[in-house]
Amino acid sequence: MCKLPIVLQIQLRFCQYSPDASKEVSDEFPPSVCVQINGKMATLPNPIPTNKPGVEPKRPPRPVHISQLCKLSPILPNNVNIKWAAEFGKGCVCTFLRPPEHRFVLHLSFPGGW
Repeated sequence: MCKLPIVLQIQLRFCQYSPDASKEVSDEFPPSVCVQINGKMATLPNPIPTNKPGVEPKRPPRPVHISQLCKLSPILPNNVNIKWAAEFGKGCVCTFLRPPEHRFVLHLSFPGGW
C-alpha cells in the first residue's frame, strides 16, 4: 500500500479554560494527561524533571502532532480519548490544521558552474 505525504499537520493543543475570550492563554498540559487517537497512544512531550518532592513534573508547552494517528478520509471517523487528573480543573483542547514545518534547502553556487 502506498502512503501519501501529509500536506497538513493535525495538532492538539492544551490550555486551562478561561471564560474571558479576550484573554490570551498559553499552552499548558494537564497533570497525568493521556491521549488516545483511534485506540493508539499519542506521543506527548517528555516531562521536565523537578527536584521538588511530591510535585508532578510538567510537560513543555508545545503542540502534539497527531497526523500519523488520524484517518485522513472524510468518510471515516476519528476517535479521540483524552483523560487528565481532576485537580487541573476545567481545561480546553483545540485541534489545529497547519502546514508542516518548512525544511530548509541549502543552494550552493560555484564559480564557473558545473
